[in-house]
Amino acid sequence: DTDAQSLSTYVAGGEVPSVLDFDFQKQVKSFAQFGVSAEDLAELFNRDDLYTTPTTNAYGLATFLGNHDMGRIGYFLSNAVSAGENQALLERAKLANASLFLLRGGPVLYYGDEKGMTGYGGDKKARQDMFATQVEDWQSEVRIGSVPIKSASAFDVKNPLEDQISELQKVINANSALRNGAQEVRYAKNGLFVVSRYSNGVEYVVALNGGDAPVQAQFKVGSTTTEWEVLTGNCTIARVGQIALAVPQRNYCVAKAKTPVINAGTPKISTPKITQTSLPSGWREVSTQVTGTNYSEVTFSIRVKGGKWKTIGTSDRRTFATDATKGGLYRVYLHPEDFKKGSTVEVIAATVDSKSKVLLSKIVKVKI
Repeated sequence: DTDAQSLSTYVAGGEVPSVLDFDFQKQVKSFAQFGVSAEDLAELFNRDDLYTTPTTNAYGLATFLGNHDMGRIGYFLSNAVSAGENQALLERAKLANASLFLLRGGPVLYYGDEKGMTGYGGDKKARQDMFATQVEDWQSEVRIGSVPIKSASAFDVKNPLEDQISELQKVINANSALRNGAQEVRYAKNGLFVVSRYSNGVEYVVALNGGDAPVQAQFKVGSTTTEWEVLTGNCTIARVGQIALAVPQRNYCVAKAKTPVINAGTPKISTPKITQTSLPSGWREVSTQVTGTNYSEVTFSIRVKGGKWKTIGTSDRRTFATDATKGGLYRVYLHPEDFKKGSTVEVIAATVDSKSKVLLSKIVKVKI
């Protein structure tokens, strides 16, 4: 099921702690194939709010690019480029890997993808031998970044994709925010998709260009530093008022701010807004806004009038404006099934400023 509205009910509804993120697979596959759906990626991550409760969020989802049932990511990519465009195919495979390892979630790599395996489809057509094979189709199939395996063992043949994955893992191990930091979408237009990852005062920019031409963009981030260090990938990045970024075609990069983010000033938090939705679950959107561009976490709490406050979730990034979603919102969802029908509840939002002072919104009432 690629519908986050459905998948989220299993996680946020308390049935399981996590699920395979088929929505992620669908959107990232399309982006890596054709590079024209950055806006769809932005909306994918807007839907992350559906998974937020006091104990769950989208960071715990298992992300993947392909599997034994649907087929390998290499198969999808090889069908998206013309025969003989080996370099373009390799670049798109690296772009897919970068998306898997650098964006939110727990990445799951299907065996053999690091060896450039492509296969011929799903199920049995995506279950190649890693050792020397006697299956003629496996011997002659396209290998991304390499020649067909013939009678050799995949363990004995080095592939540039495994080198790339090793490099990505080294960078992630040295910069934990790239695995467990907050993620906020910063830019999404045509083939360029950019997020920032943030943890403990350190900000990173992750940029992915799925297009077949170099791109340039300017956008705002939380850091005010003018100096950035490119950790991996290929891009140029500088700050002149805003971030100025240039990324070659079918490429990606990770850059780290050289100085910590300083959250200056005192933000203001708006009164929460409760909105009816068309979600099959009947959940209601609860949103607020925080002034400025500082990184913030907003915790939403609810109570039956006169009762104790109970947290319903914490949002750690703003939504990104798309045709489907208003930008700049911190959101969670109220689950009416948790309360008696017809009861009136109160909702409040809280954040902290740079001096760790708790800032509270006004209380809003809503009838279940």
